[in-house]
Amino acid sequence: MLLSKANLECHVASTDDTRAHLSCINVRPDGSTVSTDGHRLLIVPPCELPADDFPTLKSGVVGSAPESGLSIPIETAKAVARSLP
Repeated sequence: MLLSKANLECHVASTDDTRAHLSCINVRPDGSTVSTDGHRLLIVPPCELPADDFPTLKSGVVGSAPESGLSIPIETAKAVARSLP
């Protein structure tokens, strides 16, 4: 699963600390990301780059996201997006 900068920075997550479950983005197993602020819902499709353009790990097995996806706090997603070229 590859995430693009668009998957991490185009989000409508809540900034209200009392609504912590809405202040995250959900990374789905297919690579798409989903976020909401309680009023709007945004789904960003997965990055469609050929896997051949990226190195593979030679040892070990890479884990996958759980069936329900993986939640990342919006501030963490923004920090990762800023560090991407």
